[in-house]
Amino acid sequence: MVKQIEEISNALITFTEGTDQINNSIFEVSDVAIEAANRTQNISAATQQQLASMEEISSSSLALAQLAEELQSLVKLFKI
Repeated sequence: MVKQIEEISNALITFTEGTDQINNSIFEVSDVAIEAANRTQNISAATQQQLASMEEISSSSLALAQLAEELQSLVKLFKI
């Protein structure tokens, strides 16, 4: 009977150790997932900033093209 209790006790210890290892692995995976989510948010924010910059560049390019057309029209008036 004592031997059976020892075997059960050893089995429970082994089970507990396995459970602890599983819990530690779950926490590690959770930490990695949180870090990945944070990096994804940073990438998203950077992408939005780049998009805003590209829109500004596009708008400025259009305005510059219009000014060039106006200048070209004005220069034609002064041709001899």
